[in-house]
Amino acid sequence: MRSVFAIFFSGLLFHGLNAQSSVLDYIKSIEIDELSATASVGTMGLSLEASLPVNDWVNVRAGVSFMPKLSTSMAFGVQVGEEEEKKYDENGNRVETKFDKMAAYLKDITGYDVDDRVDMDCKVRFVNAKVLVDFFPLATNKDWHLTAGFFWGSKTIGRACNSIKDMTTTLGVGIYNTMYDKIENFEPIFGNISLPPDVQDKIYEAGRMGMHVGDFKSDGKAYMMVPDKNGTVRAKAKVNSFKPYVGLGWNHSMKSAPEWRYGFEAGVIFWGGVPNVTTHDGTSLTHDVKNLDGRVADVISFAKSFPVYPLLEFKITRKIF
Repeated sequence: MRSVFAIFFSGLLFHGLNAQSSVLDYIKSIEIDELSATASVGTMGLSLEASLPVNDWVNVRAGVSFMPKLSTSMAFGVQVGEEEEKKYDENGNRVETKFDKMAAYLKDITGYDVDDRVDMDCKVRFVNAKVLVDFFPLATNKDWHLTAGFFWGSKTIGRACNSIKDMTTTLGVGIYNTMYDKIENFEPIFGNISLPPDVQDKIYEAGRMGMHVGDFKSDGKAYMMVPDKNGTVRAKAKVNSFKPYVGLGWNHSMKSAPEWRYGFEAGVIFWGGVPNVTTHDGTSLTHDVKNLDGRVADVISFAKSFPVYPLLEFKITRKIF
C-alpha cells in the first residue's frame, strides 16, 4: 500500500517537470513510512492536500485549492456620442441629454425603455492543483519550513456580465446602433421602410450609443463599449495557468494528540504579470484603456496592485500512518 502512495506522489511531483526516467525510477522505489492529510482555508479558498516526507529535510505535498464563487457588482453609464453630457445643472435640476432624446425615439419605435446605466454582475472563482516541496532548514526545530512549488489551473479567475434586469437596455443599445449604422450607410431601417428624414438627421448628429468606459491609450479617443450580437456586455480577468509559488510555513503538533498538527503558511503566487481584464470585444482594460471611471477604475487599480497574489492559510493536518 505504501509503495502505491510512493508511486502516486512521485508521478504528481515530476509529471509536469519532465524529469528523467532514472530519477523517477529511484523515487518510485522509496518506501513511504508516513502519510498525512491537510485541510486549510485562506486567500486561495479551501484546500485539500496529502503530504509525505522524503527524508528528514524534505517533505512533498500535492493537492487542490478552490475558491468558492464570490460575487460583487459594478456599473457602466450609457450615453450617446463620445463626450459625456451633464445630467444636472448647477441647481441640481435634471437636464435633458442626447441620451434622453434618443431613448425617447427608441421607446417610440420598440416600446421598451432604455436605462442610462448598466449593472454588471461580477463573479470570482478559480480552481488549482498544486505540487509543493517543503524544506526544513533548522535541525533542532522541524516546525518551520520553506516551501517552493507551483499551482496549475484556472486561467480565468473572474467574470463579469450585465445583469438580467438590464438586458432590455443592452438590447436597446444594439437596436439603436443598428439603426444608426443603416442611417449612416443610407439604408432603410427595415425592408423599404425608413425613418422620417428629420429623425434620421437627429440620430446621425447625436452619434452612436454605448458605455464610455475610458479612453484608449494609443490615440486618446473614447472607448465606447457596445453589446455583442447576443445583446450582452462581458469581461474576463485572466492569469497564467502555471503559477510558481514560494512561501514560509509553521506546523506544530498537539501535545494531547500528536497525530494532529496545526499551523499557518504565508507566501506569494506569481500570476505571470498583473491579471488582464478584457472585454468581450477584445479590449484590455488593464493595458489598452486609461481614465477609467468609478468602480471600474477601482477594480482595475486593485488588479494592477497584485502582480503576485498573496497566500495566507490556516491549516489542520492529520497523520494517516
